[in-house]
Amino acid sequence: MVIKKNPVLVFDKNLADTAALGDFLSTMQVGTVPIPMEPSCTVEMVESLRSRIGRFHSVIAVGGGAVLDAVKLATIPDWNSLKTGLGIGRSGLVILHGENALEKMIRPIKAVPTTVGTGAEVSGVALVKRSDGRRRLVMGRVLKPGYLYFPKFYQTLPDALLREGAVEVALRVVGEYVSSRGAQVTDEFAIGMLQELRSAMRSCNGDRQACCIRVARVSAKSHSESATRGRNPFTWPLWYIANELSSECDCRKMEASIPLINPILRFAREKGMPWGVPERINQLELHIGPLEQYFAELLLSRMDTWKKNRWSMNVINRTARRTMLAWGGPGMPLAGVDVEELRRLLIEMN
Repeated sequence: MVIKKNPVLVFDKNLADTAALGDFLSTMQVGTVPIPMEPSCTVEMVESLRSRIGRFHSVIAVGGGAVLDAVKLATIPDWNSLKTGLGIGRSGLVILHGENALEKMIRPIKAVPTTVGTGAEVSGVALVKRSDGRRRLVMGRVLKPGYLYFPKFYQTLPDALLREGAVEVALRVVGEYVSSRGAQVTDEFAIGMLQELRSAMRSCNGDRQACCIRVARVSAKSHSESATRGRNPFTWPLWYIANELSSECDCRKMEASIPLINPILRFAREKGMPWGVPERINQLELHIGPLEQYFAELLLSRMDTWKKNRWSMNVINRTARRTMLAWGGPGMPLAGVDVEELRRLLIEMN
């Protein structure tokens, strides 16, 4: 195969014909090849994308988290082995191996996010959906792309998605903080991120693009070694339960995550780990106030929307079973939790 040196620009097809995309294309080098794609990250989408970008040396990805994740996975040289790994085992987590060799073969990616919150433009993870509807989290340092921000893409970002994104960043910071007993990172670092996030959202009625950039930068910082050193960023059960709930309901990750916030915080205060360390929650709240109120402020009227969203008992029971199958047992994120305890937590979403 002849490798073309001109870059390919993969973008969310919903951006086609927008002024923001036109302005961004005008900054690209002559010969850049634009390729639109559906804003989803499925096994089928990744395979299709691989065939379309395989001849190009470098890739620029423009879109939300799903687009960026799909491009990240599409550039992995040993895709067939990864695809096999996605279909085996009970865990929802797939860790890339042999990364030293992969680093020498992987093509450079420049990620340009059009939403805020996921941090897909800086993270070494990607969330992919299998043909059976189950989602798998793929993790590896070779998935970390280069990135840049283009403020004009945020001009039309819906307010609900901006607020969801801010909540996602806050959940990442809070989850790492409250689920780690012996964190070596200074408390001030996490507190500073949460305070900056709240300040940014309070300013969003003014310069909206500046607000979005501030949230995006906090999001990027939350993935940095300074934020995660001494903490396991993948400990908090909320992410794993939301992953299975979103698969069960075929809804977005944050639609499943937000109703879980208050029940998990209550379980953490009453039961401790794995839901959280009560003392760590108290430390955090001394500086930013009650966490439930903090998240409600980020969401504004959106909180009422999710409080009215009721989940059927069939959904709750199936989600509890599939979550325990994927993430329960010794050494897993939900170690020490049984299906009945998880079921009680899910019922509290209503």
